[in-house]
Amino acid sequence: MQVIDSLTAPLKDKNWPVKVLIGGVMSFLTILFGLGSILTGGYALRTIRDAAEGVDKLPEWDNWGDLLWQGLMLFVVALVAFIIPGGMIAFGFGSLLVGLISAGNNEAFSHLLAGAGVGMAVGGAGVLLMFVIGFFFPMMMLRVAIHRGLGAAFDIGAVLRDIMKIGTEYVLMYIILWVVSGAAGSALAFLSFIPILPQILGAAIGFYLTLVCAHTLGTLYRKRLAQQD
Repeated sequence: MQVIDSLTAPLKDKNWPVKVLIGGVMSFLTILFGLGSILTGGYALRTIRDAAEGVDKLPEWDNWGDLLWQGLMLFVVALVAFIIPGGMIAFGFGSLLVGLISAGNNEAFSHLLAGAGVGMAVGGAGVLLMFVIGFFFPMMMLRVAIHRGLGAAFDIGAVLRDIMKIGTEYVLMYIILWVVSGAAGSALAFLSFIPILPQILGAAIGFYLTLVCAHTLGTLYRKRLAQQD
């Protein structure tokens, strides 16, 4: 199973602690400003391309202009892909909040029910749509990395075709990474009494899992998809 093999793939690079630390710091700084996430996104695309070419180590943190450009492309793809479910969740939360605020006037109960009902329905649908798009997003990311363009990510027919081609491996990758991420989050909850440390560790773990995902996608592309492009 490729994703299992990829769980330890970043560790094969002798400089992996430094490279993961840089990515973890970038991810952590995203809390303060968005540049970090753009650079780590560009690094993830570079990792996919290297894995697709059979390179058995992590990319270097260099050529920052290229990292920034590639990361910006991935950011635009994510923005377009998730703007509708994100808007639905925001609208749902806002409707629920308005219902709660309205609880102080004469029509408190009816406003509360209306706001809560609309908020839960729209927000719930947004969360569901977010998960659906999230399932397809890794393949969209792979296509951006390989074809170096935004249009490849939104070629829905090609995205579906590639997922079907990989099949079970893709689904298992998605599930395993979610399980590992959830387990790591639960473990870090026990460190919540220590200021900042859980956030730093969470950022580093999240970046490491991004590298695992990127390595899995690039390797699967080389083994199963390259011949059809």
